[in-house]
Amino acid sequence: MGIINLDEIESEIEGELQRIGISVYDLEMLRDPVGLILRIYIDREGPVGLDDCSKASQIISKRLDDIGVIETKYFLEVSSPGLERRLRKPNHFAANVGKKAKVKVKEAILGKKTLSILIKSADQEGVLAEIDGEDHRLDYEMIQKANLVADFQGFSPTERSGKK
Repeated sequence: MGIINLDEIESEIEGELQRIGISVYDLEMLRDPVGLILRIYIDREGPVGLDDCSKASQIISKRLDDIGVIETKYFLEVSSPGLERRLRKPNHFAANVGKKAKVKVKEAILGKKTLSILIKSADQEGVLAEIDGEDHRLDYEMIQKANLVADFQGFSPTERSGKK
């Protein structure tokens, strides 16, 4: 199997998906006991539904078949990045300013490698994060893994379902 360039795949499918109001949030290629899996996370204005995933899957599958960028058998999975979505790219952090995240860093900050942060700002080099009431600059190269933290404060189960 040759090297699969995920950036090339993203650039090839992004325009097609934008026509139906969907953007590529992230993608990854995984080896699994069943074979190679191309997992593509999509996003849009408002919630991502099953119909969005189905439409996107059809568009992506056709486009990838047309350009032949993956020369081996693979499984395509298309889904929403979810509420506790992974933050990997500068635009992921920038789009979530004001939100909480859980971050694992390579070297301890304030004696911890796993941090709860509030994203205050983000640019191409890193994030300004509030950690335990103090502002700290986290360059992306310091971050091993980051995910949003779902915040359900102020919501009751009846409010989420629309019942009163």
